[in-house]
Amino acid sequence: MPEYIKTVEDFVKDHINEKITLKMMSDCVYLSQFHFSRKFKKETGLSPKQYVLQLKIANAEDLLVSSDKKVYEIAEEIGYEPSRFCNLFKEYKGVSPSAYREARHTRLATA
Repeated sequence: MPEYIKTVEDFVKDHINEKITLKMMSDCVYLSQFHFSRKFKKETGLSPKQYVLQLKIANAEDLLVSSDKKVYEIAEEIGYEPSRFCNLFKEYKGVSPSAYREARHTRLATA
């Protein structure tokens, strides 16, 4: 994996609770937005936007299972308005954040 991908990965993880833009990501590796976006997709198979969303959803999944935080608190923690977060989560995972939490807790309780 190229070093600039690792740099971007670290940047995104360090700023996961913020609105992360293409400009922010490309600036941290000193590339134009166009070149960064093209190179990033070629290396990872994901657009920068898809990559950020994937990491934010993974972070939310962890928080839904490992904490008692309310869904709106998790949404705000990862940088989304609650309604936008719920829509994105459902689109990405196929269930609402609450249903995901309930299913995971039920699965863990019966294991």
